[in-house]
Amino acid sequence: DAKVAFRPLTASALESVAKKYLAELCSRAASQAVHLQFPEQLGAHLAALCADEDGARYLRRLVQTRVEGPLAEMLLRVENRPVSLKAEWESGAVRFDRNGCFECS
Repeated sequence: DAKVAFRPLTASALESVAKKYLAELCSRAASQAVHLQFPEQLGAHLAALCADEDGARYLRRLVQTRVEGPLAEMLLRVENRPVSLKAEWESGAVRFDRNGCFECS
């Protein structure tokens, strides 16, 4: 077995990876008749949370736990589709807005 040392990803690179993960989530949601809108700065917020962690792997887990999880919980409660949801970053959590009512922190 060989060991390969990698330099930590820069904040800019982590932000790009976060935006890629969010774009993939939007695409998967669209295939289920769900339109998602994320704030432009969400990628930077998520990247900042994993700056001292395990890079892109930790970032992927953050997207799963902080974005996909709350989204899935909200979608389980939505009876009719198509649906349009707007995400907001508030106090370190993603909240989804549907019809002016925030849910899933």
